Amino acid sequence: MGIIKRQGIKQSIVTYAGVGVGVFSTLVIYPLSLEIYGLLQLLLAISTVLIPFASIGIAHVAVKFFPEFQNQDKKHGLLGFLVRAQLIWFLMFLGILYLIKDYVIEGLGYLNFNQEVIVKHQLAIIVLCFLQLSMILLTQYISNFNRIVIPAIINNLWVRLAIPILVLVFYLNWIGAETVIWLFYLVFVLVVLGNLIYLKVLGHLDLNIRNSLLTKERLKRMWDYASFSMFSSLGTQVALRMDIVMVGTLIGITEVGVYSLMLFISNIIEIPYRSIKGISTPIISKSWENNDMEEIKKIYRKASQNLFFIGSFIFLLIMGSLVEVLSFTARFDTLITGVGVVLFLGLAKIVDMTLGVNTQILAMSKYYRFNLFALITLAGLNIYFNLQFIPLYGITGAALATLCSMLVYNIATMIFLYVTYKMHPFTIQTLKIALLFVVGYMVLHFMPEFTSLEDQSIITALKGGAIKSSVIVLIYAFGLFVINASPDMKQALFQILRRIKERRIN
Repeated sequence: MGIIKRQGIKQSIVTYAGVGVGVFSTLVIYPLSLEIYGLLQLLLAISTVLIPFASIGIAHVAVKFFPEFQNQDKKHGLLGFLVRAQLIWFLMFLGILYLIKDYVIEGLGYLNFNQEVIVKHQLAIIVLCFLQLSMILLTQYISNFNRIVIPAIINNLWVRLAIPILVLVFYLNWIGAETVIWLFYLVFVLVVLGNLIYLKVLGHLDLNIRNSLLTKERLKRMWDYASFSMFSSLGTQVALRMDIVMVGTLIGITEVGVYSLMLFISNIIEIPYRSIKGISTPIISKSWENNDMEEIKKIYRKASQNLFFIGSFIFLLIMGSLVEVLSFTARFDTLITGVGVVLFLGLAKIVDMTLGVNTQILAMSKYYRFNLFALITLAGLNIYFNLQFIPLYGITGAALATLCSMLVYNIATMIFLYVTYKMHPFTIQTLKIALLFVVGYMVLHFMPEFTSLEDQSIITALKGGAIKSSVIVLIYAFGLFVINASPDMKQALFQILRRIKERRIN
């Protein structure tokens, strides 16, 4: 877990810097124009859902087959082959999409989706789809060299800086909506260029092809894995992004703005998970290549314990001060309706984090086909639950749909891993962390609300947030230092404190 921990901590720091920008934008900028922010998020969500079809899983091949290519030839040409394959398939995808476009639009109308917003912005959706899949391919390839921090800066921090700027200049009437969209393209063009430059700096930007390594047998295995990964990715994207699409097409653009802000807040919980997932995937792939089951089990349990501890801690901090934080915004009366969204999405994140890297373990194993089945089921359940809950509960219903579908998926994959490989992520530490989480949540539940629509003073908000946060910190400090709920987190904290002390001495 050494390199996973180091790179994971570094990326978390970078990502939380982006979160700092995002928090400022959420409180100050996005509420100024929820409509244009909602439109940008809706376009991103629709284009993201299309990525599995437009990429046919090619980006996943970059990690799965990299050890195999690297073992044969250091100048293997894998990236050059994948880039060409991606371009060819994307052009084929555009042709197929053109032929079936009318049928797709008609089908969306049958589901009561707002077709107008999709037809009006179809060019933007296609362009953003291509730029995002290019970004994903390069980022996946870079992760093979255990480098995830710089891509995190390029992919996350830069985008988080750009979007509020676009919303602000639109609010000031300096540019119109169409110009915002064109500048949005430019943001992702710069992301792709940044990843290419970083690959060049690393010395791994090789776009040549080594035909000798592309044997018929290997190409067949790559195609099989890519095609299955396409459906797996489809299930993932539908589960993670279809809620925004359905809120936008079943309710409205403004509601997408509110939901997206709440989604951003809940996404803070899983930042450590993204870091661990990004760096652990290639290591898990290599462990399967070497048939090192003990290393995989170790990663599975360590990731689960650490992610459950930090995820539940962040969740309680957010829920404890959410109303107080929203009271600082210009649209408190509108955004307060999204508290239930953060609750259910946050619980969904904790479920996903607690079960660790089960998806990555399955995706890299010989049973990746089961992962396909589970993810397709996840996608179907997500759409079904959204259709059922959104008409009843609005944007809160979309969050509840995500929680229900993620719960079913994670339980199914956990059971399969246990039956097949006799591995599970739970230890006595899991029980300790669960106890801390339940106690913390119950304490927050019975504490009085400090801020309301009638009382939105800054002093009241700061006092309420500080009291609730302090209580949660004390509960988890007890868990860390008294009952030793997370030894790795305790060790990491001591290392940070030791480095701070050494720097002061020097």
